[in-house]
Amino acid sequence: LLCTEGQGMDEFLLSGKNYVPILSDPFDIKDKLELILQTPGKFLGRERAIQESVKNWTWDRCVNEHLKVYHQVMTGRAPMLKQSHGKLAQDAAKWWGKTGELRKSGLSAVYKMVNESLGSGKTLIIDATAEEIKTYSSSDREIIPHSFLPGREGTVCFQTEYILVPPETVDQTVFLYGPEFSTHLDFTLRELYRITKSNIILGISFGEKAFGQMTHFKTWEELEKTVVSWPFFEVRSHSIHTFTDALDGRIKELGVFYLQKLPPEEINQKIQSRQTQKKSESVEAGV
Repeated sequence: LLCTEGQGMDEFLLSGKNYVPILSDPFDIKDKLELILQTPGKFLGRERAIQESVKNWTWDRCVNEHLKVYHQVMTGRAPMLKQSHGKLAQDAAKWWGKTGELRKSGLSAVYKMVNESLGSGKTLIIDATAEEIKTYSSSDREIIPHSFLPGREGTVCFQTEYILVPPETVDQTVFLYGPEFSTHLDFTLRELYRITKSNIILGISFGEKAFGQMTHFKTWEELEKTVVSWPFFEVRSHSIHTFTDALDGRIKELGVFYLQKLPPEEINQKIQSRQTQKKSESVEAGV
């Protein structure tokens, strides 16, 4: 593997281990090739390190990574992409990948309840456990899991602040015991709204703050008030469930919300109505 230094590729490589540095000069390339052919022992074993380094450098990955950049520029979502690929989001994704199955193992009753309310069509399950996938599976329902299980990854990554799929790709989305661990909850909600056609089911814990939790709701009243205030959705119903987080052994409470996606015109009306109400309240208060 010959690589011109200072052109970007050398940022992913280590000179002397998995590539041979060259200049942008045909004579230097000729000299390096002659050196390798004349002294093969000097470079013996380096081919395996090179193969390991480049095995993930596929054209598919190259296209997808470029699409992310073009897509963020065209849609004005650069902050979302930057947030979802930041160190904090990557650390959270790795941590959930190791602990998610255990952490969500006490949600069997919630899974069964959610399953009864799900419709047909494409159903995206974010942070899906094996039990969750099995519970939601149905002949008239296409499950698209983002799973902790190897080889079961779906079309999205844990970094839900930026999801590289077209608008209204799935009919319904389920995200239980995870939104509060997202690094930017508002970006996550906007992405779920964008890619989902109709309904979104969210399960968010409240009470004592858990390790790694980014958004904290101290009480049910605080959580309910916050969710109801989101302009993108209408809360169709909600319920409270108690479960045990097997990772830390603590008994916790989960608020499950069934959200109906609102069309843009209703969102604008909702926002304008709230702005008018705030102005009225300010006038009455003499501000």
